[in-house]
This record gives sequence, structure tokens and C-alpha cells, in this order.
Amino acid sequence: MITTNLIEFPHLATLILDDIHMDYAEQFLCRTHLPCLVELLIHYEQLSTIIVQHPEEARNNCSKIEFLYFVDVSTDPTDSLLHFFPNLYCEISKST
Repeated sequence: MITTNLIEFPHLATLILDDIHMDYAEQFLCRTHLPCLVELLIHYEQLSTIIVQHPEEARNNCSKIEFLYFVDVSTDPTDSLLHFFPNLYCEISKST
């Protein structure tokens, strides 16, 4: 049995992942504990891939996000993706 201790960032409220390799985005959303994360900026395709490939790992950090911003997105987010963000109360912004 392999045990993994998550790295915790207890005061990180905003996470900007606009110019980052997919592996680092996955590391932040799946292999860390971000108890105060409420704002996320990320590429739509990266977030979609992470949620499809690692839904259980990503759910804990994504469930607290209130503000979600996408970089370079041309389509509206799917309902299945938005279910990961139950606290999302603002309109999703599309950044360039």
C-alpha cells in the first residue's frame, strides 16, 4: 500500500495557472490540499482533462472555488464540469 502525504497551502486563496505545464496544474489540483482556495484561473482544456482523469482527487479542491476564470476558451463549460464547483456563484469569465 502506497501512502501519499498531501502538501498543504493553508492560506492560498487565489491560484493562477495561465502559463503552466499540464503536470503542474494536475499537481496543484490533485496532489495538494488547498483549504482556502476560492479563485482559480486555468486553461479550460487543462481543467477538463484533470477532472476527467482524476475526478476524486480534484473534487476536494474544486468544491470550494467561488470564482472561476478560463484562459483561451471558445466554448461554454459543460454541466458535468460545473458540477465540480458547487460554490460557484459568479459568472464564469473568459480571460485572454
